[in-house]
Amino acid sequence: MAGYRFKKEDLKPDEQGLKLTEEENEYAFKQDQERRERLVQKREEVEEARSQAKFQERIDEIRQGIKRGPRGGRYTDEISKNGKRYRKYF
Repeated sequence: MAGYRFKKEDLKPDEQGLKLTEEENEYAFKQDQERRERLVQKREEVEEARSQAKFQERIDEIRQGIKRGPRGGRYTDEISKNGKRYRKYF
């Protein structure tokens, strides 16, 4: 089995770095900008879909008689056999 040994100088990045032409820099910048715009647009679409889903869920709960408690718990108003009202939490 071969062993490898590195010097610290081998692990350091090159001082010159990666040199791109002006056109390549502009192209890379535009690509990055477009990618960021697509990500922002996708994030907005997802947030809108979530808010619509939550709104629809809340409408469905109201139609079914489901209410929200002061701390966010969900309940329905029920009546026991002896006529006493109570809240059924779930």
